[in-house]
Amino acid sequence: SVGGDNRKGESRYYLGHFVEGIKHGPGKEIVRSTKDGSYTCFEGTFFDGKRAHGTLTYPWMHSKYKYYRGSFRGDFRHGFGKVTFSSGNVYEGYFSSGQPHGPGTLRKLTEPSSVYTGEFAGGKKHGKGALLQADKKIEGTWKNDKLDGRGRETCTNGQIWNVEWKDGTVVSRTLASTPT
Repeated sequence: SVGGDNRKGESRYYLGHFVEGIKHGPGKEIVRSTKDGSYTCFEGTFFDGKRAHGTLTYPWMHSKYKYYRGSFRGDFRHGFGKVTFSSGNVYEGYFSSGQPHGPGTLRKLTEPSSVYTGEFAGGKKHGKGALLQADKKIEGTWKNDKLDGRGRETCTNGQIWNVEWKDGTVVSRTLASTPT
């Protein structure tokens, strides 16, 4: 079945299954903004009229996101999923209310490139994690995207440093071991 409506300055078009007049089961929905003509496209499974699991493609010209594949709660990314940013960066892990939240991995391809694996809260690195960069690996605790507390740096030359950070700034750094 096909259905369409116009609300909140947008046009919605849906092709898929309905149960008692409500989107339910496999389907495809295109939402077009009447303000700027941009659109998002969701293809996947609906449950009681809401997105449940599938792929959401964002408008390339107006979004920091390229696409998201995973679970939804209502119109928000929620549960496990993978988002690819317009920059090429990728986050894969858990979401809550549209933001990275819980365990996940963020792969930054933009300079300087890095891979962070650890905890997120409200879209920011928050909790225990490890950051792999070209010249070192940092293991520690993050608060609001900044290193905070005690941790360790392992350099590519084999040196291991015990480090303490406060709000992303190094407070102390002592050599723990050197390569033999």
